[in-house]
Amino acid sequence: MHMSEDAFLGLVGVLRPHLPPRGVSAECCTDLPLRYLGGGSYVDICDVFSRKGFYVLNVQAICDAEYKFRWMSCKSPGSAHDSTAFSCDSLGQALHRADDPLTLSLIQHGHCIACDEDCAESEVLAVPWPGGCKVDLWRDSYNFHSSSLRIHIEQNFKVLV
Repeated sequence: MHMSEDAFLGLVGVLRPHLPPRGVSAECCTDLPLRYLGGGSYVDICDVFSRKGFYVLNVQAICDAEYKFRWMSCKSPGSAHDSTAFSCDSLGQALHRADDPLTLSLIQHGHCIACDEDCAESEVLAVPWPGGCKVDLWRDSYNFHSSSLRIHIEQNFKVLV
C-alpha cells in the first residue's frame, strides 16, 4: 500500500494527541505499524528505523497469576530506564500518588503489585529489599516470595515472544 506524504502527515496529526509526547516521534509511532500491517517484514523495518539494525521499545506490562496481561504500555524508547518508562505512563503516575482513586482502592482492598527493583516503592508497588538481605531472614524471605510472584510476567513475555 502506498500513501502520499500529505495523507501520512494528516494521519500523524490525527494520532498525535493520542501518542506519548516524549520518546519515539509521532511519525515513527505511526509509520512502524503501517509498514508492519501493510505486510512489511520486521527485518526490513529494522533497516529503515535503526542504524544498529533493530528498533526497540521499552515495554511495561502487568499480568495476573493466570498469565493474562492486564495492562501494557510501550510509550518509551528502548534506551529509557524501566523506572522512567513506567513513570511516563498514566498508570505509573497514578500508582505513585497516594490520593489517586485507583491507589486508594488497591490499598482499601489490601492489594499491591509486585515489581522489580527498577520501580520506585509506593503504597501499592512492592519492590525487593536492596542488597540481597542474606543476614535478615525476614527480608530474604520477602525477596524470595516477591521474585516468585514476578516470575509470571517474565514467563508471560517468553510466551509472547
